[in-house]
Amino acid sequence: MLNSATRQHPAGLGNSSGLLGCYLMDHIFQIGVSGLVPAVANYRYNYDDGRANGIYIPKFRNVNEQHPKFIRGYGMQGGSQRGMLPTNLRQIPGFGAEYKKLVREVKDAAPFSIGMWGEMLARKENRVTINKEVKDKWGIPIAHIACSHGDNEHAMAADALESIKEMATEAGFEITRTNERLAPPGLCIHEVGTARMGNDRKTSVLNQFNQSWDVKNLFVTDGACFVSIGCQNPTLTMMAITARACDYIVEEYRKGNV
Repeated sequence: MLNSATRQHPAGLGNSSGLLGCYLMDHIFQIGVSGLVPAVANYRYNYDDGRANGIYIPKFRNVNEQHPKFIRGYGMQGGSQRGMLPTNLRQIPGFGAEYKKLVREVKDAAPFSIGMWGEMLARKENRVTINKEVKDKWGIPIAHIACSHGDNEHAMAADALESIKEMATEAGFEITRTNERLAPPGLCIHEVGTARMGNDRKTSVLNQFNQSWDVKNLFVTDGACFVSIGCQNPTLTMMAITARACDYIVEEYRKGNV
């Protein structure tokens, strides 16, 4: 849309508000710990060679009480799996059936990992613009992305790390690795924002049905319409918003409005 500027839309298609490209967000993540679960070392290998699912710890900050250092919150994802090949595989002697038995039945702690996925606040300065001086191989000006974490994200990440450490320690897990650095925005690949919806054409790009205020037959139904990201994966919300927009399009087309 930014590359579709015309005489009628000099700042980009559907950008009368001047907010197209602004309020870019991505989940904050990569904060977490990993290690071993000694308590399962005595269990025999169960031949699944994988996990049916992991664990998810829902948001618990800023639910009933306001945290003093940050707003919004984070969820946690993790899992534990012991594969057929134990950590001391190379030290196991033998060959053939007896060797296979030792490999499968050796006493070995299971590895685990737990990480946080947190909400990034919508800030106008986190945005996408067009660099008209640099073009791709098709001659199209490329996107310039300026996005960084703010104080709220860093405070949330610090709290999440301490919470994960506390949980792992209380569970009797052995922490062997800690990641204290947030991944750069974009690495989680949950980017949303930049064409926000709203009730006022002066402060949003789309209306509540994902329809451009400026171009009536233009609809944007992906994550660009989000005004906040939450801490959950955004895909199901995108699908729900798209379904709602499609119902609206059908009805408006029937009325002759689009």
